[in-house]
Amino acid sequence: MKTFKTYFLLVLFSFIGFYSIAQDAKRIGTERDAVFTIRGKVYEKGTRDPYKNVQILVNGGSYTTTGFDGDFTVKAKIGDELVVSHEDFETIYYKIESNERIYIEVISGIDQSTKRSKFLDNSGEFNRLIDSADVYLKKDAGKSISFIGDALKKTNSTGQSAEAQELLGDIYTFWKQYDLAISAYRISLQNTEYNLSLIHI
Repeated sequence: MKTFKTYFLLVLFSFIGFYSIAQDAKRIGTERDAVFTIRGKVYEKGTRDPYKNVQILVNGGSYTTTGFDGDFTVKAKIGDELVVSHEDFETIYYKIESNERIYIEVISGIDQSTKRSKFLDNSGEFNRLIDSADVYLKKDAGKSISFIGDALKKTNSTGQSAEAQELLGDIYTFWKQYDLAISAYRISLQNTEYNLSLIHI
């Protein structure tokens, strides 16, 4: 009888141990898949001046831009990659490893002639990517959003950015992601208004 009790207790404790390990693994997996709000700031490395209107794109589809103080918030999860882009610096890719605040230092160094040649080189590519995003709008949301992300990397103006954001809003609307659609349309309108203000100056 003692042998049976010993054997039973051994099996019971082993089961409890395995159950605890499985629960920990499940908890860690759930934390990794959880979407949370990431707060961050983009600033110039040397001067620490904030960068406004920096485009922040999450590979999962969320998108935002920095405000006048360089701050941004975006929905993401651990393992997602942020694509940080602006016409004044090289695109930065940042992998999210925790839900702590992100500080992104950038080095500006694209002169006006480089910007001009970039505009000439990228406008055709931008249009091709926008057309591809439009083709997949009702077929594959992920692929369509991916094309928008690539197009935003190639954008040369606030007008192009507004066009890309409007299409992104259309994609989110079709797939019933209305909160994301509103955000994209708002950014499109802001870029359009900014573009119109430049024309009237």
